[in-house]
Amino acid sequence: MSNNFDSSKLNEETKRLLKSKGINPEIFQNNGAAELLSSINKTEAAKINSILNDRQALEQILSSDRAKAVIKQLFGNSK
Repeated sequence: MSNNFDSSKLNEETKRLLKSKGINPEIFQNNGAAELLSSINKTEAAKINSILNDRQALEQILSSDRAKAVIKQLFGNSK
């Protein structure tokens, strides 16, 4: 999986959703997750960081079919 966020792989619905949350996907091309987190409000960023720091919660979320579909759409299916 690539570590780069490729906004060209997003469908229009996903782009609209991101933009509705204050995230412009086009500006994050080739930038890391830290910059993406810094672009959202501090409360939401704290929630995400809390999950990222809780291995069990993170594994549960990432193993869901929905999370796998989002990851595949954002980063492609390369191994």
